Amino acid sequence: MASPAAEVFLTASLIASMVLIIGPVIRKQLLQSESRRINTLLLLAIDWSPFIFVFVSWGIDLLAFAQLNTDHERVLVALEDSSGISERIAASLSGWVSGTMALLLGFGLYLGFVLTRLPTQHELDFGGMSEEDNIRLANNIRRWGGWLWMLLLYGLLPDEPFPPSQSSVFLGEFTGSLSSTLPLWIALFLLGIVFGVAVMQLSLLMERADRFHPENPFPHQVGWLLLLPFIGLGFIILSSSPSGDDVLALLLIDPIFGARTSFLLGLSGLFLFAGTALHAHLLAERKFRVGRGRWLGLGSAVLHSVAIIWLTTTTLAFQLPNVGVWFGSLWLSTQLIFPLLIAGLIGMLLPIAGLDDRPRPELWGYRFVSAMSFPLLVAINPLSILLLPGILVGFSTAAVIPAIVEKGTRLEGKSRQKAIVSVIIVDVSLVAICVSPITGLGIGLALLVGAALSVIPMIIISKSQIIRA
Repeated sequence: MASPAAEVFLTASLIASMVLIIGPVIRKQLLQSESRRINTLLLLAIDWSPFIFVFVSWGIDLLAFAQLNTDHERVLVALEDSSGISERIAASLSGWVSGTMALLLGFGLYLGFVLTRLPTQHELDFGGMSEEDNIRLANNIRRWGGWLWMLLLYGLLPDEPFPPSQSSVFLGEFTGSLSSTLPLWIALFLLGIVFGVAVMQLSLLMERADRFHPENPFPHQVGWLLLLPFIGLGFIILSSSPSGDDVLALLLIDPIFGARTSFLLGLSGLFLFAGTALHAHLLAERKFRVGRGRWLGLGSAVLHSVAIIWLTTTTLAFQLPNVGVWFGSLWLSTQLIFPLLIAGLIGMLLPIAGLDDRPRPELWGYRFVSAMSFPLLVAINPLSILLLPGILVGFSTAAVIPAIVEKGTRLEGKSRQKAIVSVIIVDVSLVAICVSPITGLGIGLALLVGAALSVIPMIIISKSQIIRA
């Protein structure tokens, strides 16, 4: 019974993450009732429930290995009847499913701890934030943490994570000694904690952290930490590919690991977006003002981002082994960009729903909804990861383009000329890397270069000399 029970608790974890997303509404209603103590315990259970359910599921799986339950497909494939207890534990910690649960356990532990301590404890205070500010920050963490939890379950786990014996669908396992599997499991657990910290940074950005830290307003650097494992992966792939093939391109079309590799890259791209493009837009809001001809600035920023995403995606799609002609890559890029464009257009309608407190609410909604939908698009179609270099660059430069196009934005003279030159250099550099890739590094190098180039608009905005009227 290990397999059905473990999957039931994973499903319960998915439902708990949905409840966590609407947790702010539930919290407001419960704390207004008379049974405040009981309701406080209920809210605590809601915050911890995703972690608890995954922990129970992981415990059931671990127990199946310890008891050598051969009705469990993972046990049947990985172990023999004579396996000792250390081999059983090592096998339980091996494989994609176990690694995903390790990541979820770290992520859930961080969410539960922060959501429990943040509203009342001073050791988590970020300076200048009142108790009410901390509560709003915690609500943001609930929303984004629940959303990311759903994406992790959907994007990383196979359709049947704990298949019964004789199942026709099975994701292969890698089994080593306990000394080799335990460090990797712990590393994935710690990576889950890093994901939690990254959600905290994203929530701070959403809570207008510049009000509390005027000198260092945006704690955005955590997003770059998530890029480091993929840089290491790139070096490993390069060293193991003497033939000169683009191994990342081959991996993306792999039927088993392609979807999950793309999804992890997509999540990394989401946090990089928070550290670069989102940061650049918030800096632009503080430094520039909305000029005359706002519609022209909006149209220029949107059209430029769509053009750069479309062009880079087309050139990267042409490098895939199963795409042989330019017409095929153009058709594939159109299919990939269309859902992203729909999400962006929906985001532009957010001001109609009352979310219009930003200086450029339509542009804010366009880029934000597009970025938030990106991991889901990658989970649905792994090849959507080809959009990422263009997204990072297109959305970063969209922060400065309205200030260039509009009149009276405080960006004038040499600063305006430098901004124009910088946008051109960023665009040309990314397109050049995509059109003429280095052998064996095409898609991977485009991802890294796109991430690096997306920092330039942020630097240009921060160093621009503005004219105050």
